[in-house]
Amino acid sequence: MAKQDEDLEELLTELSTTLSELQDTLADEHQPRSRRLPSPGRFLRFTEEHTIPTLISLLETHIRALELLQGVLGLVNGQEQQGTSRQRENRRVQETGRRTLDALDGALSDLQGALHGEPSNDDARALLNDARTLREEIDDRLTNSTETSETNGTEDTTDEQPIEDGAIRIDVSEPDTDPSDDGIDVDEELDTIKRELDDDEDDNTD
Repeated sequence: MAKQDEDLEELLTELSTTLSELQDTLADEHQPRSRRLPSPGRFLRFTEEHTIPTLISLLETHIRALELLQGVLGLVNGQEQQGTSRQRENRRVQETGRRTLDALDGALSDLQGALHGEPSNDDARALLNDARTLREEIDDRLTNSTETSETNGTEDTTDEQPIEDGAIRIDVSEPDTDPSDDGIDVDEELDTIKRELDDDEDDNTD
């Protein structure tokens, strides 16, 4: 496995751990309170007390997605395939990983807004800042990995190339990285990639 791939997997692990710590910190500070409706003067506090627990729950989803991304990345790096086939798989994982990070960035932005003005949340803010820094570093590594792959491999990766080995080919020449696209399910895409890589590994061992 290349050093940059090892570094990327370590960053993903560190980000998952940071998000878990953030989730625990927020959960401790925002235990469910009285269901009695607030007075108008306490409405903003009431809204925050219901918003943050929802965002805490969403963190769990993003943690699972990052762990799945890490597992898929490990499978790709363990594949013996070379050339165009390896390049296609790398690009597919990188683009899916970037959509995962885009979705996480939105959740972290929402959390940052919800925590604004809360002096008691210093620990949560510090973890939030750490998470955003790690997220940006991982995004940079994915970008650099893509550029390296394109430099070292065949640059023409459209689906017009002939398929000689019967493997499934996916056009990644114009990836859609818009996180607002309802048609994109990051978890499902990562699961699909993982299943295909597992199948390829089984075929190679037969």
